[in-house]
Amino acid sequence: MVKSVKKISIVPIAFVVCVLVLMVQQALENKVGDIFGLLRYADKFFLACMLILVLYRAIDNKVMVPFTFQYAAIFIVFGVVSLLVNYPSRILYGAAQILLVLQGFIALFLLSNAKIKKRDVDFVIRVFILLGVITFMIAVVELVAPDAVRQVLHGGKVHETALSRGEYSAVQSIFGHPGMFSWYMAFCFCITLSLYIANTSSKNSTLYIFLAAIFFVGVLISLRRKSLIGCIVCGFLAFILRGGKSKSSLILIGVFVFVFVSYLLANGEKLMYLVESAKSGYDFSSSYYVGPRVELSKTAVEIANDHFPLGTGFGTFGSWYSRIEYSPVYREYYLDGYWGLSEDDPSFINDTFWPMIIAEVGWFGFVAYVLLLVSMFKKLLKIGFDKDEFSVYRMISVLIIVELILESIASPSLSRSPQIFFVMCLVGMIFSAWRLDKLGRAI
Repeated sequence: MVKSVKKISIVPIAFVVCVLVLMVQQALENKVGDIFGLLRYADKFFLACMLILVLYRAIDNKVMVPFTFQYAAIFIVFGVVSLLVNYPSRILYGAAQILLVLQGFIALFLLSNAKIKKRDVDFVIRVFILLGVITFMIAVVELVAPDAVRQVLHGGKVHETALSRGEYSAVQSIFGHPGMFSWYMAFCFCITLSLYIANTSSKNSTLYIFLAAIFFVGVLISLRRKSLIGCIVCGFLAFILRGGKSKSSLILIGVFVFVFVSYLLANGEKLMYLVESAKSGYDFSSSYYVGPRVELSKTAVEIANDHFPLGTGFGTFGSWYSRIEYSPVYREYYLDGYWGLSEDDPSFINDTFWPMIIAEVGWFGFVAYVLLLVSMFKKLLKIGFDKDEFSVYRMISVLIIVELILESIASPSLSRSPQIFFVMCLVGMIFSAWRLDKLGRAI
């Protein structure tokens, strides 16, 4: 083990340390105090170091732009122009918001230009899976003794609103929010599902499908709809990519149908609650106040139409910087009197992603962002087509990004760390390893 770790380059080791810090940061802050609050910026420090490394490599012309970033430039121009037109005094907040919105693509660019090898990627994936197993085990204990676990890990400081699902209680494990736990279980599910599909004939196939099954259970006990939908969609996508009616695909379907039906029989009332609460909590046709996400979504469309085609500008609606420096847009559209959207209680202002994009950069900016995602997928789908050994990485990349996009329907996952940081850094390392291997074979 020591010898194998010595072969791993410094970048993935530093990344793993950063992952560990981000996963326990909230628990340490809740348990010990605000002194650990600075640890939440570990990802920003890591990316700053990566930027210095990439700039150093650029001196020797070793840096490339592997993804089509002209859409990012168009996206930025739309948001900045609209901000200067509507709220020029907020330009500094807008500039900071640009970095938050595009931090995933920044991480992707920086890590794809790091010198990463296949064994480095394998090391990072193993760490993610190991942390997933530990996180799941803690969640199981939390199901049995919730108060004791939350007292030990979080000092009793929990997000009661997020944990409550009607008369039921969700789990959060080591994370500061149950939504983060559900996402990490779905993230690990996508990784282990991909590994199973790529290794159906190996001795590890049973282990991979078992791990995928327990991570799926982790999503179920989290009582989070978006993560459950993400796993189901990614499962079907993996089935399609695998190619239909193979024996391994049928085994895969059988295992997860068994897990889901077993959970349904034991906890059917919980799943029914999720369905019924979704119907009432996301009623977009209602003329009454339904909830923050619905109001943000409906108002975002109204803003985009009123300020066609460029929106109100970065940092003005549905974003972090529109929350910490309360944006006048909320008063203009009479949202400042709603629970979670007022200046005194802005806790749900940045609880979505797409309403932010639509309102801040308008319909043109929304199209530019979608095209940016599409251009990224086109590049990722090329990974492994010239070498079967890398095909599993292609599936991992596609599934974890698709799942994250599905999470963004009801969360700011595409602009919130550690979600976007974990995903895009891993995808960037995968792309770097494939490119390095490809260059080695070309010599």
